[in-house]
Amino acid sequence: MPSSSFSAHIATLVAVTIVALVSSWKVFAEPIEMEWLDLLPPESLLAYQNMEPDVVDHSGNNFSMSWVPSAAETAVMEDFDGANIRIAGYIVPLEFDDEFIVTEFFLVPYYGACIHVPPPPPNQIIHVVHEEGVLVEALYFPFWIEGELATEMTVNDLAQSAYSMTASKVELYDF
Repeated sequence: MPSSSFSAHIATLVAVTIVALVSSWKVFAEPIEMEWLDLLPPESLLAYQNMEPDVVDHSGNNFSMSWVPSAAETAVMEDFDGANIRIAGYIVPLEFDDEFIVTEFFLVPYYGACIHVPPPPPNQIIHVVHEEGVLVEALYFPFWIEGELATEMTVNDLAQSAYSMTASKVELYDF
């Protein structure tokens, strides 16, 4: 009969293996196709639905990056941390070369976001790094982005994002 110490080691090994396998499903599974509203926790969605309409000054004269997003705007879906996802959106270039090969960008839900102020809320912006780079011929072309999503805040001169991703695949959205 095995000793209780040996049994405890085996039980620990089995538990660690199970946790590792369950955790890895997010990364190795086929990408989950998501919509932008999927990134909003229920309390954030409710807060947005109950907001009073506001007149937005798009001239940029009254906007300051000292603006602090509310809790509803920075709340994230923790269940998606580490998930392999696929989401469509528009690229706002942050890092690119002379040939407009973009290697770092914000992915946003609609054309013109981050160009006009204020930007979308942080939980509706994904900071993306794509080492291979993607040619962006026009900002109004949408793209599909695939990769591992992280619930990680990024602050930039243009905006703040509550999610980040290292893209494994970037392709033009096919209508």
